[in-house]
Amino acid sequence: MIRFNQSLIKFTIVLAVTLLVVFGMHSGYLIQFKPEVNVSEIALTYLVNFLMGWGVTFALYKLRVKYAHSLGFIFMAGSMLKFLIYFFTLHPLYKADGDVSALEFGFFFIPYGISLAFETLFISQILNEAEY
Repeated sequence: MIRFNQSLIKFTIVLAVTLLVVFGMHSGYLIQFKPEVNVSEIALTYLVNFLMGWGVTFALYKLRVKYAHSLGFIFMAGSMLKFLIYFFTLHPLYKADGDVSALEFGFFFIPYGISLAFETLFISQILNEAEY
C-alpha cells in the first residue's frame, strides 16, 4: 500500500489548486482576447503537466532515502522525461498546422514552469530534511 505523508499531500493540493487558478486565468484571457482558441486544448496541457509534475515528485519522494545523494540527477532525468512526453504527445498536436505559435508554446510552458517551480521547492524541502 502506498503511504503518503503530510508534505506530499500538501504538495499535491497546492500544485493542483495553483494550476487550477492559473488555468482559470489563462482560459479567461483566451476566451476574452483569443475567442478562436479552443480552451479544452489547454486543459489537456494543464492536466498532463500536473500528472507529470506529481509523478516526478512522487518518485523523488519515494527514492529520497535510498538515493538521497542522487536526487538531483533523478530530478533532471524526470525533467528530461517530461520534455520527451511533451515532444511525443503534445508537440505534434501543436505542429499539426505547420507552426507552433507563441500562444501554443504558452499552452504547455506556463503550467510546465509552475509545476517545475513547485517541484523544485518540494525537492529542496526534502533535501533539507534528509538524514544522511
